[in-house]
Amino acid sequence: MNNKPDTIKTILICIIAVFLFNLLFSRYLTAKISTVPLLNKWKLIDPLTPIVINKKEEIRISDSGEALGAVITVKSKISVIVVSENGILTVAGGAVNLASEGVFVSSKSSFSINSDNYFIVSSDGRTAKIKERIIDPATDLVFFKVELNNVPVISIGNSSDLKPGEKIFFVANSTQNSQVKFLASFVSFAQGDVERRIFEADRPSRTFGAQNVSPLVSGQSLINTKGELVGLWDGNNVISSDVLKHAIALYFANPAKITRPSFGFSYSILNKTESAILNLSPGAMVKEVETKQGILPAAKAGLLKGDMIIKVNNEVVDEQNLLEEILQKYKPSDTLALEIMRGKNKLNLSLKVGELK
Repeated sequence: MNNKPDTIKTILICIIAVFLFNLLFSRYLTAKISTVPLLNKWKLIDPLTPIVINKKEEIRISDSGEALGAVITVKSKISVIVVSENGILTVAGGAVNLASEGVFVSSKSSFSINSDNYFIVSSDGRTAKIKERIIDPATDLVFFKVELNNVPVISIGNSSDLKPGEKIFFVANSTQNSQVKFLASFVSFAQGDVERRIFEADRPSRTFGAQNVSPLVSGQSLINTKGELVGLWDGNNVISSDVLKHAIALYFANPAKITRPSFGFSYSILNKTESAILNLSPGAMVKEVETKQGILPAAKAGLLKGDMIIKVNNEVVDEQNLLEEILQKYKPSDTLALEIMRGKNKLNLSLKVGELK
């Protein structure tokens, strides 16, 4: 009897089986088994291919308590701005309670409707008509005082302390006083991150980034997990609490008018890495010198586009000592001694501070 065909068949089956076993074990199972800590440590199994592990996990983290605590803390310390027109009441924006005797702050965009019938609604349902408003020309923050007393006052935190990845919340009250709305967000970049940003010397704008910004209303509060105010939404951007605190100080110093300095130029900050690569001194590089509204202080002083401001009144300018914070210390009619680098030449300029209109 001829068994040759059966022998050939058996050999082929064995070859295929060995091939499949090798493919399965050395290319897949070995890679999986080799990730076991003990085997991996002693190199008992060495896979033939790079290990790529794809593992899907669903992780549920409950932060409702953290959010609830922050919102409860701040709810009584923020208010709602409404406008009454033709028998219709419309929510115009949010406001922050600054003083127990009825002082509030919001943004200019909360008063976009041309009307004399704006009212503040506190968290406990009390209302008062907003009669006079003081606008900060540098930030478009709006301050006002109404006939309300015993108003709970918000606690203001330091926006410069916020770190990327930190949780923050946009919060807004409702005319339905028992209700509050909030939106969770995260810090996307810190306030001290000035890379590739252009600043206007006349308009304080140092702020942090908020991820997935989709605020509820203009003038609403941005708080940290402690329930502290760290920012105010102006309709387009976040006004940081550090900028807000300076504006508040100016308002309380003179509630009739907020006076701001004018310099008339824009700039960017060069960090150490950029300075080293470009072979330039660290400082603030002038991007534009304004001339549209006549000759402004920077132009009068002789400042030019491309100049590097390295000192203001002997105070060093760099990424740790921001020019914006230095300039905020001065008021109209002050004289600043600017030390600049123009190319390879060091120059001294005198700039008389103007008043922002």
